[in-house]
Amino acid sequence: MNAFDRDILLFLNRYAGRWHSFDVLLNQFQENNLLKGALFFAIIWYLWFRSVRSEREALEVHQRLFATICALTVGIIVARTLADLLPFRARPAFEPELHLRIPPGLEPTNLMTWSSFPSDHAVVWFTLAFGILPIDRKLGALACVYALFLAFGRVYTGAHHPTDILAAVAIAAGVTWLSHREPVRTALYTPVARLHLRHPGIFYAGAFLLTYEIANLFDQVRDLGTIAWHVLHHTHSFELMTDQLEPPH
Repeated sequence: MNAFDRDILLFLNRYAGRWHSFDVLLNQFQENNLLKGALFFAIIWYLWFRSVRSEREALEVHQRLFATICALTVGIIVARTLADLLPFRARPAFEPELHLRIPPGLEPTNLMTWSSFPSDHAVVWFTLAFGILPIDRKLGALACVYALFLAFGRVYTGAHHPTDILAAVAIAAGVTWLSHREPVRTALYTPVARLHLRHPGIFYAGAFLLTYEIANLFDQVRDLGTIAWHVLHHTHSFELMTDQLEPPH
């Protein structure tokens, strides 16, 4: 482990478990999807429907917001690809050389088999924050501070190394910058604009479901995928067993 990560983790760990109320509060920000993701989308929906001076300004806002969602999707793909291709990196909570004291209720035991580099959670938070920033400086700055607070919680609880967060910030900044370039955001939004004008009901229903799932970090989709995989796997296993038990003709 590099000295940068080790020094920060050990410094923060001196305070782990010292203030029970703080640990309980931080646990809510780590586990509650309303606090983790939904607040960002409340800002995004507000910006989408906020009154503006002209149709041209409204179009630019809509382009930037949609480009942010596209950037978020690309950012998650990049983060998960790096996590799969790069050498496995254990979470700080499971690093034997650190001997971290994890606050009660914050133990990331379900992350033991997941490589920590980079943080896909932080990619989501910072992409949304960076996407809001050019549309509304005050709300964007607030979103960035909130993303930093959430990222701090990931380090404090031993779920991520500081460099996991820094890598996520770099990914988020890169995909957001690229998606917000005028030719890119125009190309991304044009087909969606047609759907928005011709079938607004379908557009907003789809937008609601998409933002709902991103706010919940696709928990429900992943749960359904896991259930579907188990059903198909067991069905296939049952068919193989049945074939083996059938007498030869």
